[in-house]
Amino acid sequence: MIETNRLYIKFYESEDLADLFNLLTRKELTYPAGFKPVPDLKTCSLSLQYRMMSKQYVKITDKSYNFMGEINFYKDQSKRNPNAYELGFILLEEFQGHGYMQEALKAFISWFNKQVDIDILTLHMFVGNQKSENTALSLGFQKDGIIRRYKKMYDGEVLDVYTYTMTKPEIERNLKIWQKF
Repeated sequence: MIETNRLYIKFYESEDLADLFNLLTRKELTYPAGFKPVPDLKTCSLSLQYRMMSKQYVKITDKSYNFMGEINFYKDQSKRNPNAYELGFILLEEFQGHGYMQEALKAFISWFNKQVDIDILTLHMFVGNQKSENTALSLGFQKDGIIRRYKKMYDGEVLDVYTYTMTKPEIERNLKIWQKF
C-alpha cells in the first residue's frame, strides 16, 4: 500500500465491486478515459477480476477508505522500448479540483519508479480534457504533441489525443522536487 497525507493507493480486492461499479457506469468518466461504461454488475465483476489478476490497476481512497478513483499502468506497446510505460487515471467528479489526483500520481510514480526501470512515462488524453491536461502539466509532464484520429470510440466518433511524456531524468528531477513538499 502507498500512503500519502490524504490518500491510500493499493491494488484492487474482491470487496471493491460496488465502488468500481459506481466508477465504471459513469459515461462522463469512462468516455474521456476511452471506454464504454459497463452495462451491469456481471460485466463489472469481470473488470474487477481483470484488475486484480493483471496487477495493472490501483485504487485510490481517502483516509476514511472512501473510493475515489484509479490509476492504471502498463507497458507502452507503441514504443520500441521495453522500459516505456503508459499511465491512465480516473477520478470521481466529487473529488475533482482538490489536488487528489496530483497527489496520488506523485506517490504512484515514486513507488512505480522503484519497482521497474522506466525510461519514459506517457499519458494520452483526448483533446479537450482540460482537467487531465492540467494535472499532467502540474506534475512536470511535457506536451509532445497531438496524435490525430487516435481512437475510434464505441459511438463511432474518432478522437484526437495529446501525448504527454516524462523521461527518466525528468522523473528523477521531479521526484526530488515532490519530496520537498
